[in-house]
Amino acid sequence: MKINIKKLKNIFKKRPAPYGAEGSRSGFVLLFAVVVSSILLSVALGVSNIALKEMLFSTSAKDGNEAFYAADTAAECTLFYDSSSLVDNAFIGSNPPPLTYCDNRTFIFTKKSVPDIGFDSTFTFTIYRLGSSGKSCATVTISKMNDNSKTKVTSVGYNNSQTLISCIPTAASVQRVIEVVY
Repeated sequence: MKINIKKLKNIFKKRPAPYGAEGSRSGFVLLFAVVVSSILLSVALGVSNIALKEMLFSTSAKDGNEAFYAADTAAECTLFYDSSSLVDNAFIGSNPPPLTYCDNRTFIFTKKSVPDIGFDSTFTFTIYRLGSSGKSCATVTISKMNDNSKTKVTSVGYNNSQTLISCIPTAASVQRVIEVVY
């Protein structure tokens, strides 16, 4: 019986396995798949982060607009009522003016207990159910000199209130202030 010694020597020789042999490249494929997956995940997270920031920015801009327009509406109603010929000297003296109508709503003015510094008469009122959702509101303070020489209108608008019949802002309300002095 003849033993081929040459073949036995070849079995113990260390050489790379031929292409396609079992387990020869499975580690590289797994590493490549993990790297590609992590790159795709990073890109997806970056895009979703940008989209989230844009959504928050657009919501903030909408809330700011609602608060500004509530303050503007209330200030314009006050200026119209003050310059109207319906009631002379509407905001002068100790008695608040009678009921008024603005934006199809009735408002009752109340006198503040402490007038603004430098003014003789100060009145305040609230306008609510404003804005596209009907949740915006504004509080207006009008201060006047008795000789009608100086008037200050301060309108504070909020994008939403806790109730629909008051102007109590929520914790997440956006506030805008308009002040007119003439």
